[in-house]
Amino acid sequence: MLRSGERFADAIAAVKAFPLAGVAANCCSPERISDAMPLLCGSGLELVGGYANEFTHVPGEWLLDGAKATDGRLQMRDVLTPKVHARFGHAWVEASATLIGGCCGTVARHTAALRALIDSMDNE
Repeated sequence: MLRSGERFADAIAAVKAFPLAGVAANCCSPERISDAMPLLCGSGLELVGGYANEFTHVPGEWLLDGAKATDGRLQMRDVLTPKVHARFGHAWVEASATLIGGCCGTVARHTAALRALIDSMDNE
C-alpha cells in the first residue's frame, strides 16, 4: 500500500503504461522495500529495486516543514547499520533487484556496504 492509499500493485500497473525502463520503491523502511520486492521483480520491467530510508517511523500526513506536532525532523533507527542495510540489499538482489541504494538517513558508509556486497556477489 502506498502512503497515499493506493495498492502498490495498481501503481506498478499504472506506470507500466509509460515507456519506463524501470521502477523502484523509495524512501520507506527496508522492511517495506522487502515487502515490495516480489511485485517489483515480477513486473517485467528491466530495472527494479529499492532505496530504503533509516527512519524509525514516518507519521501519516507528515510534512518536513509542516506545523503539526508530528512534522519536522524524524528519528533515525540506530540498528540499521551499514552492515544491516547491506543484508537487506543482499535479499533484494537475490530476489532479482537490479537497483539498490539508500535514501534519507543513509550515508556514504551504507553505500560503501552495498558496493562491497555487489562486488562480492560478482565474484561468486
